[in-house]
Amino acid sequence: MSEPDIMTMNMLDAIKYISQGNPGALHTIMRVHQKFEDWVFPCFLHDLQRKGLIGYKIWELYKDVHKEDHNAFCEDVWTGAPLHNFLRKEQK
Repeated sequence: MSEPDIMTMNMLDAIKYISQGNPGALHTIMRVHQKFEDWVFPCFLHDLQRKGLIGYKIWELYKDVHKEDHNAFCEDVWTGAPLHNFLRKEQK
């Protein structure tokens, strides 16, 4: 079964899907939402999904790797710099 297309969902459904009910992920997503204009935010959610960052993984990357710095978190998601090491650690 394929994953749902974030880009075709309404914003609330997309946020619920990406956060997977994780309060930390929801907190992070709402912080990030304040940073972007409305038309950019769905693209950011799509990048999270494409990179396999949903639910608790969002919170762990935001809290543990970026020490709750939403600017660093956003840059990492867009560029993938330290993200590669984080995801590789997850796969072990």
